[in-house]
This record gives sequence, C-alpha cells and structure tokens, in this order.
Amino acid sequence: MNYIEIENKYLTYLKLFDGISVNAPENSIACDVSFNDFITARHLADKSCFRRVYAISRRQFVNNEKITTISYQYNLAYSLTRIKCDFLLSLGGIYNFQPMYDVVHAINKCMNVGGKFVFVVYPEIFDDAGRDVLYGLSVSSEIPVKEKLKRWFAALHNSLSHIFVNIRTESIMQDVSFDEIKDLFASENFKKYIFKNDNEYKRFFHPLNKAERKYCLSWNVLKGTKL
Repeated sequence: MNYIEIENKYLTYLKLFDGISVNAPENSIACDVSFNDFITARHLADKSCFRRVYAISRRQFVNNEKITTISYQYNLAYSLTRIKCDFLLSLGGIYNFQPMYDVVHAINKCMNVGGKFVFVVYPEIFDDAGRDVLYGLSVSSEIPVKEKLKRWFAALHNSLSHIFVNIRTESIMQDVSFDEIKDLFASENFKKYIFKNDNEYKRFFHPLNKAERKYCLSWNVLKGTKL
C-alpha cells in the first residue's frame, strides 16, 4: 500500500489533526501510539517543535529521518519502557492499551516531567437530525457497540486518574460521510475489538446503507500533563 492509499484509508484521522493542538517546546520528543500506518507519526514529524518522533508499531519501518520505529513487543507497556518523551498522542489506538493498568503505568514512566498526552478515544455519531446514531444502531442490532466504547473510555479515564491528577475530557467535532464511518470502524483499531466477525460488523451498519443523511463525529478526548 503506497502513501496515497494509506491517506485515503485514514482520511478521518487526517481531518482530526485540525482539531488537535500540539503545544510543545522546541527540540521536544514525541511518541505516537495510534497504530495507523504512521499517519499520526508523519503528522508529528512535520511539526518543527519535535526533533524526534517515536512510533510504536507492529510494522517494522517508515522512511522518514525524524521517525524512529519502536517495535511492538509482547505488549504496549513493554514497548513504552524503551523510550522517554515529552508528548504522547494516540488517535483511535486506545484498544491497544492492554493490559490497561500496566500501559498507564508505563505512560507515566516514559513521559518527562511537564510532558503532555492526548488520547482521542472513540467517536459518538450524530446525524443531521441530531439523533444518536451509535446508540440507535446498538439497540436495533442488539450489538452493544456504544456500551463497549463507553466502558473502555471510563476504564481508561479511571486508570489515568489513579496516577495523573489533572485529567481533562474534551470533544472534537468533524463532519464525515457514511463511507468514512464504515472505514473507521472497519480499521484494525476498532473492528476486531468491538465486533465478533465481519457479518456482525455488516449487520450493525446495515440500517444506514440506504439512508441519505449527513453525519457528524464527536470524538471523546482525554488530555493530561505529567507534573
């Protein structure tokens, strides 16, 4: 897959960057734990404030002199112990935070004092009539997708709150098409964790196949600073 194909695959993530403020001192070190074919890592590498970007990945290499790939070994917590960073970003890669409490402890250890993290966890979905689409699909399909995502967000928030004292929750809004929604939930970061198989994924989104509506994502975001 070439870079243009990767960009098209992760179009929703690319549109997210406009809503994320990256404030870091010059010569800072960033770490990407998004697991999205280095899309996020490349975005961070384009920021002049970062002299190096670590990207934890199950894939081995990316051709960018500012990006250092850290191989995902055993689990994410182990990989994080190999680095130190000033800024940690994950766009939709939070389901890889397993075992969660081990990963949260590793996040604390790998971040320098004053370092910041931004975790874009999962999106609510609303249509142009203001209806909660994720809830409606979960009820009609009897597949508790929204409940799974809410529980994961709450578990991460609680785990972070045991170590960090200044956790903030925010929302990032973006307009998307139905195809973008399907592509997002078909990605490795979501599909295998919230759907049992491909048939369940298709059944969940089937009611929207003929609905000619506009949609909006409201991403749930967790932010914090290591004091």
